[in-house]
Amino acid sequence: MYSEVSICNFALNHMGIGRVISKLTDATEEARACKRFYEHARDELLQEYPWNWAASVSELAETTETSAFGEHVYAVPVNALRIRNIFSPSAPQVRPNWHIRRSLNGGRIVITDITPAWAEFTVRVTDPTEFPPTWADALSWLLAAKLTLSLKGDGEARRQDIMQYYMMSKQKAVMADANEGLRNGVNVDKNLSLDAQVSAITEYIDCRS
Repeated sequence: MYSEVSICNFALNHMGIGRVISKLTDATEEARACKRFYEHARDELLQEYPWNWAASVSELAETTETSAFGEHVYAVPVNALRIRNIFSPSAPQVRPNWHIRRSLNGGRIVITDITPAWAEFTVRVTDPTEFPPTWADALSWLLAAKLTLSLKGDGEARRQDIMQYYMMSKQKAVMADANEGLRNGVNVDKNLSLDAQVSAITEYIDCRS
């Protein structure tokens, strides 16, 4: 199983740094940098793709606010990092219009014409023990890219090299995630290259977003 510290140490290793940290509160330059960038890298990767393993579905709570954009205003679940879809349970395949806005009272709101309204969303997963292995590997490479300029200070070239490894590890994570469930309408030729398979899945998802 993974931990924040183990993922950070993987990132440091990717950068060619032999030193490891024992906790994010260590009084070392490496630990301070990891603490500064870890959560940002984690949330960025969660938002970049609609991961099956981080998806949740919930009925939305209607608020008393009103909006010119729709008849009903709902609160976004507090643990929702990214809203993927809004739908009615009576017609889940119908895709209504909906908007994300900022509430006057703080927090985000969903504005739509349907009631009741349910949301499919990406959860902000913070427990590293829940991260799939390929996803944790991708996170370690993304974190390494963010740490490079801070800890190595030797320019953009090294970061670009690490980003190439990140893109490859992310592709593996996407394929592993897609193979854990069916996405209706996706027909991916297994004879295609990994890049082409990922592109086909991503194009389908983008069209439905």
